[in-house]
Amino acid sequence: MALLPEDVLARLAPRALAVSRAVCREWRAVADARCRLRADLLPVSLGGIFVRTNEAETPAFFVQPSMAHRIAGDLDYYLETDPCQRYCYTPDIVDCCNGLLLLEDHVINPATRQWVRLPPYPALPEQKGTQGSRGHYYRFLAFDPTSSPHYEVLAMEGPPYCKDKLPEGLAWPPSVSMLLIYSSSTGRWEERPFVRKGPAITITNNLWPASDLGDTDAVYWHGALYVYWNEFSMR
Repeated sequence: MALLPEDVLARLAPRALAVSRAVCREWRAVADARCRLRADLLPVSLGGIFVRTNEAETPAFFVQPSMAHRIAGDLDYYLETDPCQRYCYTPDIVDCCNGLLLLEDHVINPATRQWVRLPPYPALPEQKGTQGSRGHYYRFLAFDPTSSPHYEVLAMEGPPYCKDKLPEGLAWPPSVSMLLIYSSSTGRWEERPFVRKGPAITITNNLWPASDLGDTDAVYWHGALYVYWNEFSMR
């Protein structure tokens, strides 16, 4: 391996170079020493996993014995300094992304035992003064440690609860949506307009009530958030 020409490794594409590290220990040592590897292509070991078995209980945490002393999987641990929050609700995971967990109003990192409490969610301008025609806000976490140490929390409004108070045939999603964005770099919420690309998916008359939608799923990938919502997806 010591005689391996460096130009051989230089000819490999970034993904192929990262995969080649699995050939043997000697090859991995040479690749790590001589090449600039992309962190987002390197394998990541699984330290533990949270499993929600009952909505009334805190999610169970399963961890490898060798990692048990390094990861704090007890969600109550992060709320001990806030007695009001600790006893007002059972900690639940709203969303997760690349090692960070989003609770009701906390973002935590079980691996580093660091956490931050989010400031109160502000009301959107068009929400103020309305009576029952607004929907529920779904929250998502966006974090890519390979590009930035900062994360964002996005609050997206779902379908309205009382559709009978809305005009007939109202397009959904609307052509322009105001999302609430919390950034760890600024430590505050702000409103950002998002413009819909393409035609509307449906009209509000055909939407399920917000209370019947249940949970949504989202994936943050290469700077974009993909949300699966009631048999359709949004990006």
